[in-house]
Amino acid sequence: MSENEDSLFFNSDFFDEDLFENMRIQKKSEKATKTQKLELLEFIGGFEKWEFLPDDCKMYVIGFLNYWTRCQLSLCSKKDNQIVKNTILCVTEGVSPKNNGIIMRPRNLAALCKSDYEQNNREQAAVHKIVMKDTTIQMHTTTNFIRSWRFYQPKNSDHCFVTSKSVLEPDYCYSSRFQISNSNSQKEYEKIVKKVMKKAERNVKTLEVDWKTNPEGLEIEKLDKLKYLKMNFWKSESVEFWLSRLNSEIALEEIILQCWEVLNFEQLDYPSILNAASFFVPENIVMSDEQFLRMSNRKSLFRADTLSSKVLMEFVRKWVDDEIREDFEQLTVWTKKNFVKEIFENLDSYNFNVVQYDYGRWNIPLYREFFSHFEKFGYYGKFWQFSKRNDPFNSISLLITRQNFVVLRTGFPCFKNGRQDVKLVFPEDILFCNIYF
Repeated sequence: MSENEDSLFFNSDFFDEDLFENMRIQKKSEKATKTQKLELLEFIGGFEKWEFLPDDCKMYVIGFLNYWTRCQLSLCSKKDNQIVKNTILCVTEGVSPKNNGIIMRPRNLAALCKSDYEQNNREQAAVHKIVMKDTTIQMHTTTNFIRSWRFYQPKNSDHCFVTSKSVLEPDYCYSSRFQISNSNSQKEYEKIVKKVMKKAERNVKTLEVDWKTNPEGLEIEKLDKLKYLKMNFWKSESVEFWLSRLNSEIALEEIILQCWEVLNFEQLDYPSILNAASFFVPENIVMSDEQFLRMSNRKSLFRADTLSSKVLMEFVRKWVDDEIREDFEQLTVWTKKNFVKEIFENLDSYNFNVVQYDYGRWNIPLYREFFSHFEKFGYYGKFWQFSKRNDPFNSISLLITRQNFVVLRTGFPCFKNGRQDVKLVFPEDILFCNIYF
């Protein structure tokens, strides 16, 4: 290194003095001398061996450099550019930075490099959850890394601020913000959505979408591994766009759907939906009796004003005759029709093994708490307990009120005083909501 180069290197603002904070200097506030810097440079061999260092070592060294020095290094080669990008800029130990993170220095470099190296090179973390709302986008990976974008428009302003944030708790939290015109905010939002979905559509398992309508030009091939889907749309056409991308060979674990428009059964007619473990659609679905019987969910709640009392009792009959999936827990149908009188008068024609209870006045201490759970569906209705035709110790509860038809799996075999009996248990985590007509 020549004298001029030597002077340029050591006097530059790019040279980070913190490299020498652990050296034996007499006074803590005293800076390293030129001789000490040369000795250190000779000891580590400068950057002659830089290209032979493994990536994690390079990132460890880059962690000592300030922001502008990193920028200079990133221009040296494509490889250096990628290494600089992969190195975490700052560590906040789980506390969000008050600034944009650029001037903050790393604190725990060992944990820093380990987390980032595992994230980008070893585990190749996959995106497992995406949350998209009108002003925010979130992307979660299998290693708990969260990348998010938030769009904010100040009142009476022609500009929109976009905050990009990366979090890996408790290791680091980095955020940056840029400004765009309002006229370009929707295009920028759609650009990020398309980029996120292109990266994650094949692996994402949880998807939450809360939009008025889908962005224009959104293209998605297949949601191959999706298991949990939550959607809130104004238009039913937007709902069908996502459902048509589901993997027909995989039944969803959970579908939660809200839409401002009436839904037709045809828009939900996908195997992954009809066989979903949990079907929660507190909206009016237009369906026929035949279409209703095609549904096979462990738990379901929806509104339907087009079903007959006959098909609802046919569902009960199918359970009694062991024709319903073994893990069935709940069916709740909200409706404008009042089936109380109609079903009560025709119940004898079904030849069921059934017992009627006055659930609103049941005072036996053993089951007082059990019957009190049904009050959430209404105080005025009829309650029956139906046993299986070939097994009297397994049963379901049927509650019919003025607005709903509720079937719950409640009766299970047990032993009391050495004799086989039935234990009534109200199921946990049932689907419930108040629907007002």
